[in-house]
Amino acid sequence: MEAKDAFDALEQISDTKLRVSERSNAPKGYYTALGLGIAGSVAVVGLPLPWNLVPLVIAIGIYVVTINWYIRTVGMWTWGDVRGVQPWAFWALATVVAVALTVVVVFSIQASESGDYGTSYVVTATCAVVAFLAVSVLGPIWERAFVRQVRGK
Repeated sequence: MEAKDAFDALEQISDTKLRVSERSNAPKGYYTALGLGIAGSVAVVGLPLPWNLVPLVIAIGIYVVTINWYIRTVGMWTWGDVRGVQPWAFWALATVVAVALTVVVVFSIQASESGDYGTSYVVTATCAVVAFLAVSVLGPIWERAFVRQVRGK
């Protein structure tokens, strides 16, 4: 391979990275809608059966519609690299949602044993709001980090 061929190949890679990063911007409101789906999932865990079945179907529906919206708008589904320094927002988001789910499960178990669901519902609602805020705020930060990473900056 000659130097010119190598240079052309590197230039083509750079152009491809730039095109992918330009297309990887989620539609406006995507993370809000995704946050609603995740908050709904957190809230569903705190409800006793059978009351959680309808909200579960709604939460799954929100996921499906939101992800399809992203794919139709962007034209592809991308996953950022969740290793290294860049994706700190993803790991923070995942941690907040995991902790929220864990807290809701613990309080739901306690409520089912004691029969007192009042505190459990307050905790569930609070955790759902926290999960929604985490996705709505940290999701776009992670996306910007992903775009920078793809561009090699």
